Amino acid sequence: MTVEFPSLCYHDTIADTFSHIDSAIIVTDWPELKDYFTNNKPSIDIIDGRGIYPEADRSIG
Repeated sequence: MTVEFPSLCYHDTIADTFSHIDSAIIVTDWPELKDYFTNNKPSIDIIDGRGIYPEADRSIG
């Protein structure tokens, strides 16, 4: 299942979906991303202002 979010500048890449991003995403200002990734257990690190998002899968996919 692919979920689309508003375009997000990720380093030098504009990402409309996150299925192909294989390293950490900073989601401090994206609470809807935190909710989505908490529920869907991504294979990437989720980082907020407190550090690695604890519910996320820690593996790098």
